[in-house]
Formats: sequence, structure tokens, C-alpha cells
Amino acid sequence: MLQAEFIDFAKELQNPHVAAWKAKGGRVVGFYCTDMPEQVIHAAGMLPFRMRGTGNKDYTLSDAILSRFNCTFVRSALNLAMGGRYAFLDGLVVGNTCDHIRRMYDVFGRKLAFEPRFFLSFPHVFTDEGRAWVKDEIERFVQQLSKAYGVSITPEALRDALAVYRENARLLEKIQALRQQDEPRISGTDFIRIAVANGSVRKDFANEQIRKLLPAIEAQQAFRKVRARLMVAGSFVDNPDFIEVLEHAGALVVADSLCIGERSFWDPGAREGGNAPPPADPLDELVRLCYERSLCPRIMGGHAGRLQFVQDQIRDARVDGVVLERIEFCDLHGCSNMMLQHVLEDEGVPVLSLDREYSLGDTGRFKTRVEAFLEKIGG
Repeated sequence: MLQAEFIDFAKELQNPHVAAWKAKGGRVVGFYCTDMPEQVIHAAGMLPFRMRGTGNKDYTLSDAILSRFNCTFVRSALNLAMGGRYAFLDGLVVGNTCDHIRRMYDVFGRKLAFEPRFFLSFPHVFTDEGRAWVKDEIERFVQQLSKAYGVSITPEALRDALAVYRENARLLEKIQALRQQDEPRISGTDFIRIAVANGSVRKDFANEQIRKLLPAIEAQQAFRKVRARLMVAGSFVDNPDFIEVLEHAGALVVADSLCIGERSFWDPGAREGGNAPPPADPLDELVRLCYERSLCPRIMGGHAGRLQFVQDQIRDARVDGVVLERIEFCDLHGCSNMMLQHVLEDEGVPVLSLDREYSLGDTGRFKTRVEAFLEKIGG
């Protein structure tokens, strides 16, 4: 397992970088979901922080507001917020990505009196009208953020932020390539630890840390005796221990379709465009990143794109089997996983479907099912 202070940021909700940033008077703005334009927050000179439920032990506070038919990730993050664990936030950005997260805009306002809050309404289909809609929403967000904090978010600042994020994506792609090798240099557990840490700091700081990590990853002893190469897809995973359970019996997670994993930096447009300059209007680039490349199952009619992404990963990473995981009451990934499973099994790809809670509880049951799955695929 890799050892580095930066990777250890995945263990706790707050980290030394956030603490140092706050001590200097810096602002931290929380956001849910990969498709939110966090580059705008960065361009405003603030720290975008991906909302998590790390460290939550129960749902005592959140269950006073939310029913148990809400997903346990949302209930976990809210429970931490109600217990004061998110006191370091100076703002919150919410979108209509799923009904559970959509409600957090109202709950944080009415129950926690939390301000300022920002809401972005994104379409659930890919259309030309939807593209114009998203651009209007992002432009309005820029104006609202500027007014709320008394800052100026210039086009130049947005271009600089986009450049930082492009560099971040390139660095993460390099790490991804190292876990797709015939003899991988990094485990899936460590990859998710890096991805979680990456969402908890300013991206310029993250880029510095990842550049330092790359030589250490390349120098690691290769995984030469891998029982099976797995891919994991489905609901939000920010707990490296869950990936470790999948890898406990000699398997290795070499690919994923997770919103905090590969989907957070996957950018076919940039890859196809090579060294082509970005659009003159940075808002057009944000629209492409937040809308046109989305693999979120909230997008109706987007199944073909999500399936193609999974099939590409299976091919490129030479995956032996796919684990489709779903947090209970996550309807979006429940439907998406079912559609993926039918196609993959018809194509002869072994699939393990797991329903779980956000908090890792019955690890023994999961380990038993993973071991049986490995036997099934002949590993």
C-alpha cells in the first residue's frame, strides 16, 4: 500500500490542506456530484470540496429529517453536517442530479440555516436546447458566486482554472494507465484513495502531490500474481475499504465507472482534440465538461454511452469480471446496473451484483460473495 500524507487525506473528512487554507482566510465551498462546475469555485480563488460521508457512525441526527428510504450516502453526509463536522464550509453547491441530493439544497437551508447555497438545474437529456440551458445555468452561477463573496471571476481566471483541471486529468490518466498494465503498478484501493484525496483539496495542490507520487507508483513492485482483474461500477464510492474487500482474495480492481473515480477525469473530447486550443469562451468548455461528457445515469437516453464506456474499460484493462454495486435506494444506478448486467452477461462477461449500504458493515458477507465470484470466473 502506498504511503504518503496526501493519500491519507482520504481517511478523514477534513485534512491538513483544508486546515491550512482556512487558517490563511481561504474559503471552502462544498459540492455534490462530478458534473458540477467546480472549476468556477477554483477560479473564484476558493477551495472546492467534494461532499463525503467519511467517518459517519450512525444516522441519529439525519433520520430525524430524512426517511430511511433515502440513500445512506446522503444520510451520512447530512448527519455529519448536523453534528458540526462540516463547519469548515463557507458555501454549498447542489444540483438536480438525483432526488436524494436535490433535497439537500432545501434541508441545508431550512434545518441548518446554511448560507450561501447555490442550486444548478441541469437537464436530463442531451439536446441542443439542453446545452444552451446548461450554459445559462453556469453563467448564472458565476454571477451568484461573485455577488455572494464579493469576488471577480474573469474569463481569464476561468481559463486558468480549466488549465489546472486539464493537467489534473492528465496526471490521473497516467496513474490509471499504471493500473491497467499487464502487471499493474497500483491497486484499486490506492487508486480510490488518491481519487478521494484529489477531491478534497485545491487542484493546483493536488497536481503537485500527484506529480510527486508518480515516480513512487512507477517504482512499486508490480502485481504479478493477480487472481482476477476486476472492474467496479455503480453508486458513489469514497471508502477505499470497500475496494479493498473486492481485492482481498487476490483480485485486483484495474478499472472503474465511478463518479469519484475514472468518470471524474474521463474526457474523450480533450483526447480526440489532441493539442487543439480550448474554446474562446471558457463557458463553452465548462458546458462540455459538465454536460456533454456526462456518464451519470440521470441522463435519459445515455445508456449507450455508459455501456460503451464500460465496454472500452473492459477491453483496455483486460477485465475478467465486473462488479456492479448499488447503494440501497439508489434508483438511478439500480436501473443502470440492471441494463448493463443484461448486455454484459449476453456478451459473456461475468458480473457480480452487490447491494450495499454506504457504511461498510457486513464485510464477511461481501468477502464470501467475492470469493464465490472469483471461483465462478475461474480465478
